[in-house]
Amino acid sequence: MKKLSLALLLLVGSNSFALNEYYSLSKSLRAMGMGGAFYALSDDEYALFYNPAGLSVYAQDWQFMVPIAASLGTNAVSKFTTLKNTFEDSSDINSVVTSLEPLRGNPFSFGAGLFPYYAQKNFAVGLLIGDTKANFTLAGAGVDTEVRLTSMSDSGLFMGYAREVYPNLHIGATIKAVGRAGGKKTYGTLEIAQSSEFDFDLEELGGYGAGIDLDFGALYEIPVGLLPFTIGHRFSFTVNNLLATDFSIAQSGTPPQLPRYASVGMMTIFHKFGPIGNAKFLLDLAEFSLGGQSDPELGARTGSFWKHVNVGLEVPFYRMLALRTGFHQGNFTAGVGINAKYFKLDLAYYGVERGKSIGTNTEHRLAMRLAFGMGSFNPPAISESSLADSYKNKLELYQAEKFVSEDPSKLGEGEKGTGADLGKQLEEGTAQEATAPPQVNAPAETPAPAEEAPLDLTSPD
Repeated sequence: MKKLSLALLLLVGSNSFALNEYYSLSKSLRAMGMGGAFYALSDDEYALFYNPAGLSVYAQDWQFMVPIAASLGTNAVSKFTTLKNTFEDSSDINSVVTSLEPLRGNPFSFGAGLFPYYAQKNFAVGLLIGDTKANFTLAGAGVDTEVRLTSMSDSGLFMGYAREVYPNLHIGATIKAVGRAGGKKTYGTLEIAQSSEFDFDLEELGGYGAGIDLDFGALYEIPVGLLPFTIGHRFSFTVNNLLATDFSIAQSGTPPQLPRYASVGMMTIFHKFGPIGNAKFLLDLAEFSLGGQSDPELGARTGSFWKHVNVGLEVPFYRMLALRTGFHQGNFTAGVGINAKYFKLDLAYYGVERGKSIGTNTEHRLAMRLAFGMGSFNPPAISESSLADSYKNKLELYQAEKFVSEDPSKLGEGEKGTGADLGKQLEEGTAQEATAPPQVNAPAETPAPAEEAPLDLTSPD
């Protein structure tokens, strides 16, 4: 059984000596289907991991769901039987070396996790459970072959809040309490051959511990299409893992520290067309290092500029189906999403660059996320009224409130429908209410006394 467990772990490997992957606490498969670009959108529960300001544009009333996600390198699918037989049948170094040799140059990976969540407009809370990432690389040759493992598992509580602080300017923050176990370790051919005594333990790879961290984000919407066939745009700025926690609470060993990084993003929203909803084009310059984790094998944001460029497109059809595509670190991606009232399904195919530069050590992966729960039905992703009309209404209300709180003489005459005009209407309404007779608990009216006839002084009586 332990040989089989080791075989499953070896479903994560590479032909290079180092694994330069950008490990995250959790990744949105919706985002990965559209090239990993998500920071300027972030309008679902994964705002807790990307840009918390997106909770301010959350379109549903509320939703509670329990999803499970898993990813697998494409080589793991085709090589699974070979790997399984290799480690079940291997009993000496020579057979291990012979079996590993055909696998050299074939990267493998595995990931899985749970993330139950509750989300509503402005607020979300989620519980990350056992989100595990694992990778292997084969180094050396012959009897000197080494298998280098990098793996970590994250669990914790995430709470995010966002609000609109000015018409179409949204800010938000996420606080997260996270526990992590994992690290990296090298296994020689002798240890693999004696795998009957092998016991995989994430804590032995590096250590375990807990920590607190924060994310901050901002979104700004332009509710006017600046390009043909567009209805609006969004821009974002995010700093993730502000504290770059090293999991020093109840720490044992040295678990991998979180990287601190900043991202900027933009999104353009297109007009609806027949059954096609408002398509979204996204571009992220994502995850530039600001300190924290420095080891590229444990998630440091190092490497070429192009590893930080993500481009994506999401095209919704009616209310339930969305098709996605994009480029992630120079690799083509594709995805499908089905959003119903009681379940969600996301499928994604994407590439991850594990070298320092794009095109040097790419691994392609298949991933699935399935969620069941309850809550409001998913509305159309974006509509024109949620941008232009909403912006106009919010701006008028904001100006009206400002008008009645300041000296009216400071504001010019407004045209009908402007904030100044609305402010005057509010002010006049307030004045009328102040001078109107009370309507509640007012005494009943009594008939006026009859008017007396004037006294006639000429009368003899």
